[in-house]
Amino acid sequence: ARAELAEQVTRVAELAVVRERQAGELARTGDRYADTEHRTSEQRQAIERSRSEAQESLEATRRCVREAVAQVGEAEEEARRLREEGAALAKARVEVSRAREAAR
Repeated sequence: ARAELAEQVTRVAELAVVRERQAGELARTGDRYADTEHRTSEQRQAIERSRSEAQESLEATRRCVREAVAQVGEAEEEARRLREEGAALAKARVEVSRAREAAR
């Protein structure tokens, strides 16, 4: 009975050593998982920051395009006005020239 009891105690002690080793491995696995989760969280935050910055850049680009389109419209209107003024000046020159001819 003592030998059996001693054998059972030995097996229980061996099993305790195995369980302790497994618990250590499990703890290390948990630490690695936590590290990975932390890095993943940081990566998600970096991706979100990049997305937000890209969105802001896109909005700024859209504003610049709208401003450029408005400036092109203003420039076209100014060019039209100058063409009209140029045509009026050319017509006036012709009339002045004719008046001079007629005066001679």
